[in-house]
Amino acid sequence: MTIATAQRAGDARVTSVVSETRSASLRDIELTAEVEWADGRGGSMESSFNGLSPDDQTEAGLRAGLLGEALPAQMEGGFGFMIDSSDPLDELEGLLLPPGAEEAVAALLIAERLLGKGRASYIEWFALGPPHLARRRVELAWVEPRRYSNQEPGSRRIEGERRTG
Repeated sequence: MTIATAQRAGDARVTSVVSETRSASLRDIELTAEVEWADGRGGSMESSFNGLSPDDQTEAGLRAGLLGEALPAQMEGGFGFMIDSSDPLDELEGLLLPPGAEEAVAALLIAERLLGKGRASYIEWFALGPPHLARRRVELAWVEPRRYSNQEPGSRRIEGERRTG
């Protein structure tokens, strides 16, 4: 299974579960896991396609998923499947989380998408605004994964409004 925190993500294997009932309506559950944290490097099979670097592909996929933007024209002709353009925040719909918790859960979903898949070294900024007229403001900034030891990774930024259910 994948585990994500606000700063990093990795593959985890649960080693123990302890459940303690405190009262009829309160239970503490403690999970212990061995985690192999992602190292912030891109995958070895990543490649450019039609002039789009792996980092361009990541940004295009996030723009399509988060903001509903169209994929770049280079991906037309049946090659759009190469980009993960799913909405990383889709799991939030219908959960009815308190506003204070919703942004935190959204940040974990973004971390899982970017850090767990080696698409970023780290996330610099994430903000999810409150719903207003079926829209929400989204801001996301991240640092690209370090692919080469002699090249500093660049920064990426996405901001705009997303439609809400």
